[in-house]
Amino acid sequence: MDEGKARAHRPTGHVTKTLSKMQAVVIRGEMEIADVTEAGAAKGMRVLGALQVSAGGDLANWTIPGAMVKGMGGAMDLVVGARRIVTITDHVAKDGSPKIVEHCTLPLTGTGVVNRIVTDMAVLDVTPDGLRLAALAPDVTEQQVRDRTGAPIQQPTAAL
Repeated sequence: MDEGKARAHRPTGHVTKTLSKMQAVVIRGEMEIADVTEAGAAKGMRVLGALQVSAGGDLANWTIPGAMVKGMGGAMDLVVGARRIVTITDHVAKDGSPKIVEHCTLPLTGTGVVNRIVTDMAVLDVTPDGLRLAALAPDVTEQQVRDRTGAPIQQPTAAL
């Protein structure tokens, strides 16, 4: 299959692209949730966007109070029973406030479900001891990440 072209047998929006030296599936938002969960009970890793993630792995990704919302969508279904949840988000909101926080203030999608947080600044793992810095984006320092994170970050296990 040519890079960037939709698979003929997947008209719902799957497109394979190379992202940061790894294969990924980019899925349009209007895709039916049933297509995502077609594997049934064999739920492996799920990758979701986030509005907020707590140091304990709580995920808020479906609404901002006061915003017009059509409905919850299917994120709650996706996090239930998944073995691993990775969130992808900007490190801070448009107003500069942290999206990675001690405790979420937005309505939760799931509690204690997130294992890894990938942002434009860093990769953080959610551990029983709290957040642990796993990687830094190019030209970003550990102190910059700490300054823009609303929860404590444990010392990395190895040099970054």
